Amino acid sequence: MRDPVAHFRGLIRETRELFGDAPREFGFLQKFYLKARPPSWCTRGNDAMWINYRDQWRLLTEGNVVWAAFVQANRLMFEPGRHDCPGTVIYSRDRKHGDELIPLLEAVPRLFELKGAYANDAECQRYGDMLADERERAMGLTVPQIISEGVPMTSTSVVFHRKHLPTGYLTCNFFPLLILPDQKSCMLLPSRFWSPTLIEHWQPRKR
Repeated sequence: MRDPVAHFRGLIRETRELFGDAPREFGFLQKFYLKARPPSWCTRGNDAMWINYRDQWRLLTEGNVVWAAFVQANRLMFEPGRHDCPGTVIYSRDRKHGDELIPLLEAVPRLFELKGAYANDAECQRYGDMLADERERAMGLTVPQIISEGVPMTSTSVVFHRKHLPTGYLTCNFFPLLILPDQKSCMLLPSRFWSPTLIEHWQPRKR
């Protein structure tokens, strides 16, 4: 990969083209595949992530596609299984930075280091406490500027639905995310619409 910046820009733009422009329409069988049911513990009024399901259809028909990377995820999602599990991800809502993956990947380890640690910066302490809690949701939480280094980044919580992942579990830490300009809700773009080259990044490496 000679120029990773250009490579990842190309992947997200190709994925965006494959998914199509809003407003999007889907056939019956597509709707069956696209619909993600919330886990039993994610209910209205009980979990902040409910808004991702409330706005699910609008995200699919009107949402913008941007890069995202996960900071942490339930350990069950790193192996094949049946259950869909939550995780914390970051992305940029800024139109200028939505195609840029490298800054997100660079911020991820710095954010994870905040987990359970003491920080002199109040924003960093808040973020670290959120990660350590693991039940607290980061819906629209701003990534500390000292970590993002001038790139506007937002953190949020999602459920990783196995049927929407190329391998059924997490084998790579970046993916396309659907967002809305006026809402905190978001969802992973189902992998059926990903660039084939992006899907190659997700193939487990042979040992």
